[in-house]
Amino acid sequence: MGEKASMWNLWHGCHKLSEGCRHCYVYRTDGKYGKDSSVVTKTEKFDLPLQCKKNGTYKIPSGNLVYTCFTSDFLIEDADEWRAEAWEMMRIRQDLRFLFITKRIDRLQQCLPPDWGDGYDNVTICCTMENQETEMRRSAMAGPPFVVKSSVKVASSPFSVWGSAVSTPSASSSISA
Repeated sequence: MGEKASMWNLWHGCHKLSEGCRHCYVYRTDGKYGKDSSVVTKTEKFDLPLQCKKNGTYKIPSGNLVYTCFTSDFLIEDADEWRAEAWEMMRIRQDLRFLFITKRIDRLQQCLPPDWGDGYDNVTICCTMENQETEMRRSAMAGPPFVVKSSVKVASSPFSVWGSAVSTPSASSSISA
């Protein structure tokens, strides 16, 4: 597709939450370097979307897809004190498209910025669900209006997503809410 993309890891570290965390790549990679992945820290690249080059242009070019917080979970409790500033950077950089994946979708409502309304057009939030138990817990969350698009890549066992049966590792569905 030729889409330009950037990586923005605002904070690093996480706490294993479910079966889907068993083989976490962050824990595996950090383990090679003797780093404790359970310690959540703000990174040096925290303000990357607002950083400029010497010529005054942004380091992340306009139009990029920004994979956000891929060495942690954007909604992890340890980052609550930094999240408002992160949302503000996303609001300021409307010319970028931010995407983050969470296992903590049940925390979304309490973590949204006051001006969220129907959402920021430039932010995509994804939630992983590795089995029926986590699907039930995560889909039970009450939240703001949003469009649900689910894609199941790997499942440890067949399960249903918002009432639609998913039985193969490559199944996908879209649901508008």
